[in-house]
This record gives sequence, C-alpha cells and structure tokens, in this order.
Amino acid sequence: MSSTEIAAGEVTFELRNDGGTSHDLVLEGGPGGSTAIIGPTETATLTVTLEPGTYVLYCSIGNHRAMGMEIEITVS
Repeated sequence: MSSTEIAAGEVTFELRNDGGTSHDLVLEGGPGGSTAIIGPTETATLTVTLEPGTYVLYCSIGNHRAMGMEIEITVS
C-alpha cells in the first residue's frame, strides 16, 4: 500500500501476487471480508465500505501472517 491512512467510504483493495506461493487478503474489523486465494501472477480485489477506525489486512495462508504479512490501516 502507498499509505496506511485512507478516507472513509467505499474502498477497493487490489491484491497482486508477485510471489511463488498462494496468498489471499483478509480484512479484520468492520465489515470484514476476504479475497479468493490466488496463485502466482494472479490478482484479486476486495471492495468494502469502511467507517472511520483502525483495521488490519493480512494473508491467512499458513503462517504468512506470523511471518509479517499484515498491515494496520487507519480510516478517517
């Protein structure tokens, strides 16, 4: 992400897998949601409406989150 601070409202997250294993993107907090699991070179999107607050985005595959594949965002 280019910024961890975004405006409230409808937001589309695009997941692009440039790695060699499968990944997904999960939104923790608020409306929640997730993308499909995607393989190398694939993309997926997640569109949600976010209220002001703090949310976490992470990969739920295996131990990816524990390896640091998570980011906290602030919505204002």
